[in-house]
Amino acid sequence: MQTARRLDTALHYTRRVDYRQAQWAGAAMAVLAVVVGVTLSRSMPKPCTGATTLQFRPPLTGTGRYAISLGLGQARQCALELSLLPTPRLQAEQCDVRLKLNVGGTPTHPTVRGLVLNASPQRLDLTVSHETELLYQTTLTPTYAFEALRDESGDNFCGASTLISPPCVRGSSQCKPFAVLCDGPEDCPEGQACCAAPAWGDEHGADRSMECTGRQACLRRIESFVACHVDADCPRAMACTDRSLIPDFETPITVCAPTSAKAER
Repeated sequence: MQTARRLDTALHYTRRVDYRQAQWAGAAMAVLAVVVGVTLSRSMPKPCTGATTLQFRPPLTGTGRYAISLGLGQARQCALELSLLPTPRLQAEQCDVRLKLNVGGTPTHPTVRGLVLNASPQRLDLTVSHETELLYQTTLTPTYAFEALRDESGDNFCGASTLISPPCVRGSSQCKPFAVLCDGPEDCPEGQACCAAPAWGDEHGADRSMECTGRQACLRRIESFVACHVDADCPRAMACTDRSLIPDFETPITVCAPTSAKAER
């Protein structure tokens, strides 16, 4: 009888020990599951929320501060402050999306070519001002025509994406019509020509829309033209007849064109 009681007591104790071990094991597994879950969630890439690239043409350039306002719909708003010197720096006073600058120019004369948002809003209200001057002010309705892939950095500027070039406020100092820095060879050092290149102004900034350079160097560049007053200002086989750049500059200029196009101008 005593032996039976001892066996019963031993079995009861064993069951209590097994039950406690099971409790401890369950708790340990729960903690391990939480730790693994948190680790995996942190190591996994963030979800793709889309990417909207704003391309500034002309780019933002020069000293001073820029104020950028982005309305993303559904009461979402970004208020940003941008300075270019000594290095481009974007400060978000209010914004719930990630932002990335597209920087160009040189280390001493940087430009901001655009801005990328990790969002795909159906409507985008954009305002950009430089000090007190308005440069961009428009409402955009993006069309997301392609899927941007996640790059090697693992960022989430991916998913339904688009590229938009908002219209610049015409007449502002960084937009068309560009200032006329020269309108003929008399405004340049001897042996150089006045080279008009509004496309370069769009790409690199208003101050690059005109410069003094050699005739052939000017003509070798894409969409660059020798400014002139008379045919003698032009290279051989060209005449001073082309007035197509008048809308691009503050005052009318004439540029050289092939003589075969003289009758058409």
